[in-house]
Amino acid sequence: MKKHRNDYPERDLRTAKQWMKMRKIPLEDSAGVVLWSNHMHNERFCYFEESEVRDMTKEELEEYKEEQREKRKIRREQQKKRLQEERAAESAYYEKEIYCAKELGYVQGSRQIGKELCERALRKEVKEYENRNTVVVFDVETTGLVQGRDEIIKFSAIDGEGKVLLDTYVKPYAHKEWFDAEQIHKISPGMVQEAPYMHEVIGLIRDIMNSAETLVAYNYTFDYQMLSEYGIDITGIKVVDVMIDFAEIYGDYNEYYEDYTWKELSTCAAYYGYEFQAHDSLEDAKATLYCYNKIKKPN
Repeated sequence: MKKHRNDYPERDLRTAKQWMKMRKIPLEDSAGVVLWSNHMHNERFCYFEESEVRDMTKEELEEYKEEQREKRKIRREQQKKRLQEERAAESAYYEKEIYCAKELGYVQGSRQIGKELCERALRKEVKEYENRNTVVVFDVETTGLVQGRDEIIKFSAIDGEGKVLLDTYVKPYAHKEWFDAEQIHKISPGMVQEAPYMHEVIGLIRDIMNSAETLVAYNYTFDYQMLSEYGIDITGIKVVDVMIDFAEIYGDYNEYYEDYTWKELSTCAAYYGYEFQAHDSLEDAKATLYCYNKIKKPN
């Protein structure tokens, strides 16, 4: 029977690199134990217990810090290069988009007009939501993955008991089609044709999110960045990203990045035995709540 790290929850097992982040290294005579990193048997590592490691010497610590500085420098250069390539590709996309829009007679600036309408809607007095919520779980579906270009076409939010607070399609301001995204979430342009624009529901979304003591999402950064494009601000509210919490539980450790690999919501749900139809914002929110509760109270 294959053994993996999660089979030993009572033992503090870490790889040499993980211990080094804690300023410790394995003893010279420590053999460690080789285990699969998770139940999926993706990769094996050598793990050590605390009794098998020692504190770094001053010289070892300085050498380790210098290695980390060099690694961060290389990663920053790689990220800078990747960002430049993405910006160049995005610029080319915009040039093509603007050309096509002019050829087809589309009105330019509709996205900016939408932002202005949302800002105007959010200037209205903030009303206390009908009920305070200990937890609000939210999710969005979009026309794509690029912040500043793509738009939200569905928003869903539920409370900590699974009650639906809002589940609505949203008509985009600029996009007429989103073929690639449609293949994933199955939301067609026709399905949002009669839906409200974002400025018509932005106040309610703001009030629902402000009603929460804790906001919960899966890949929170993406969802919130898309909402922030319309002026949503949840400063001061506690946030839990289930994706980040689950990554360490799943245990797929990336030695190069020295961190745990993020997993899709469907992987997280399957890990806890939850079945659902992925890529629907309401169903995703329900799955996220289930996983959040499992992580918070595993028994």
